[in-house]
Amino acid sequence: VRALSSLGVRVENATGQPMARVSVGVYNTTLVSSKTTLLNGSVNFSLDVGNYTVKSLIYGLPLNTTFVNITQAFRPNITIVCPTYTLFVRVFDSENIPSGSVAVSVYEWMSGVTQPVQSGVTDAGGNVTFSLTFGRYRLRAYKDSALLGETAIDLIDNTNSTIICDIYNVDFAVLVTDYFGQPVPNTIVKLERKVDGNYVEAHSSIATGTD
Repeated sequence: VRALSSLGVRVENATGQPMARVSVGVYNTTLVSSKTTLLNGSVNFSLDVGNYTVKSLIYGLPLNTTFVNITQAFRPNITIVCPTYTLFVRVFDSENIPSGSVAVSVYEWMSGVTQPVQSGVTDAGGNVTFSLTFGRYRLRAYKDSALLGETAIDLIDNTNSTIICDIYNVDFAVLVTDYFGQPVPNTIVKLERKVDGNYVEAHSSIATGTD
């Protein structure tokens, strides 16, 4: 006859909000059971009396390890608090120059790119800082709604990350010639970019020189 008890585990962030999709495994010498937290951040296990190790992971990244002693008729509940870390982001343009006034949005890996967790704008040195919960994130850099570049990071400690925007601050030259290949001066050149199906001015109009 086995003496059974139960173990409740809740995972939350530093502000007390529940965290779903966290993998929680219970071990003695080997894995006894593994479950994924629900929207309320909780899972429950029915276990034999004994000593156990509780391991939690996010995207396979080890979040926490807790030891618990389950005695007969004892129904423990443990709370695992997911830590918050600082993410330092620096944005560079195509010429490897720090880019100021660039919007950077951070998305939780599984959430897609519709609603960012946090957003910020780089300073003159191309820097922006975020405070985020342990996990995996996608970073995107924008300028006037145009996506300039993106990267992904695993945030398991205070971390530095770089976004290289190969299509930002790009040198672009136009040569206007006639049918015979001769340069045509004083021709107005407009550069437009497509945004949401419409074209908007991307650079002030310029007249061609004598060449």
